[in-house]
Amino acid sequence: MRISCAVWAALALLVASPARAGEGPSLLKGGSSTPNFLGTTGLLLAPDAKTIGDKGISGHAYFGDNFNSYGGRIGPFDRLELGAMLFDPENASSDVIFNAKFKLLDEGLIWPGLAVGAVDIFDELDADTSWFLSATKGFPKFIPVIGDLKLTLGYGGGLYGDDVFAGGELNLWTPLDVLPITKPHFSAIAEYVNNDVNVGLRARFRGFSATIALFDFDDFGGGFSYTTGLRLW
Repeated sequence: MRISCAVWAALALLVASPARAGEGPSLLKGGSSTPNFLGTTGLLLAPDAKTIGDKGISGHAYFGDNFNSYGGRIGPFDRLELGAMLFDPENASSDVIFNAKFKLLDEGLIWPGLAVGAVDIFDELDADTSWFLSATKGFPKFIPVIGDLKLTLGYGGGLYGDDVFAGGELNLWTPLDVLPITKPHFSAIAEYVNNDVNVGLRARFRGFSATIALFDFDDFGGGFSYTTGLRLW
């Protein structure tokens, strides 16, 4: 609890500080900031160090053997992401939960991006606020022909079990890649979260994203999201 309070105090101070100018919404052309099953940008359950982008907005609907989730998120500015989600578990009542993420450090050539945040800020799920600190680093053309690799490493409480989580997303080559047209991009995902290994596949086309997942090699999940950009302020 003391760690959680310290993390939130740091987050509040950072949000109050001036934000650096962003580069625009990150998913207008199918970028890497797809929402995960818990409503924050990331892999399947693990949050990464990316945010939705400056004035980005998205919605998602995910369905699984154990729970369904429906929600949205917005980026008031490049470093901050705020979200709300209806979490509908199989054998319990539904709850609306709120998420937040703040990017502490942009990814550089040799250093990872760094973000702090929380899932279920008000502990509606009675699992304690799932605070997290995550680092993400991309490796362009990690495997020739196949594609880029993105690795995430972090630590979190609540749903993350007061433990380390880790994962990666590898872009997959398909015959469509040789065509000089706008086309979907596919990736494979693997992660370790709260002593479970989860795997999945993701497809992106423009702002649309579809994800299928196998949690702990036992429970199935899948769904879609759409992300675009607002230019109202």
